[in-house]
Amino acid sequence: WLSQVPGSDMAITFLGTGSCMPSTTRGASSLALKMELNRMGHIMLFDCGEGTQLAFQKSSLHLKQIRQIFITHLHGDHIYGLCGILTMLALARQRQEDAYLAMKHPDSTEGVIDVYGPEGLRVFIRTVLKMTHTRVKTKFRIHELKDIPYLHS
Repeated sequence: WLSQVPGSDMAITFLGTGSCMPSTTRGASSLALKMELNRMGHIMLFDCGEGTQLAFQKSSLHLKQIRQIFITHLHGDHIYGLCGILTMLALARQRQEDAYLAMKHPDSTEGVIDVYGPEGLRVFIRTVLKMTHTRVKTKFRIHELKDIPYLHS
């Protein structure tokens, strides 16, 4: 639908295309879908393997444009970079006007990052942040998606 909207554009940036073992030339799974609508950038991040922070910083993408993060499954090569990205994102936003908006309107959902993934994602994020004594002030909404049983034929 976005391609039919005047003034819109989309681009995919592969941040990591390797397998479960990162190498010097390829990081673990991660890609960013950037959508531009009337000069407003919006990034959807798909998977967040180890090394995603570094790949993101090397790219032309802007961290503050991340609006949603989608985790396909809870294997390390898809989630080990997630808490680092969430922390880096919180620090970047904390330095900018978002901190002012959060203080002025603490119940606002504007600027909230939605993180989607399978059951267990919330426990993973909370455990890593707790065990590393990391406090993240940016608001995140974790959406755990339940598996739908199906039959193999």
